[in-house]
Amino acid sequence: MEEREQIEVSVDKLLFWALEDERRHVLKHATEVFLKGSENGQDMQGFNDWFVHDYVDQEGLSLSELYMKDHDIDEEE
Repeated sequence: MEEREQIEVSVDKLLFWALEDERRHVLKHATEVFLKGSENGQDMQGFNDWFVHDYVDQEGLSLSELYMKDHDIDEEE
């Protein structure tokens, strides 16, 4: 698999994983943090990119670190 394609697959895995019910609290926290700087509290443009690449939870863990705590990932991933 090409690198670009692997990145897209990994990003999709992260997003779908974060949408599962048992991680609803992560998405809720991320939304609150993201919207904190929004003028009207409703500007979600760019949320997915920010969530995947820049979000950190209350313990300082990124979305990918949270994902890796729940999964054994292979070297390519």
